[in-house]
Amino acid sequence: MTFRQLKYVIAIADSGSVNSAAKNLFISQPSLYVELALFWLGKDT
Repeated sequence: MTFRQLKYVIAIADSGSVNSAAKNLFISQPSLYVELALFWLGKDT
């Protein structure tokens, strides 16, 4: 797990959806889904 992945997971939890989190983080939704998948798989990027 990287700090970035943890930040993204917290942003998703705080905003309530991946779409809102992506907008708040200024990244694309697919990129956020990739980082979320890597987080759950326990892989660092």
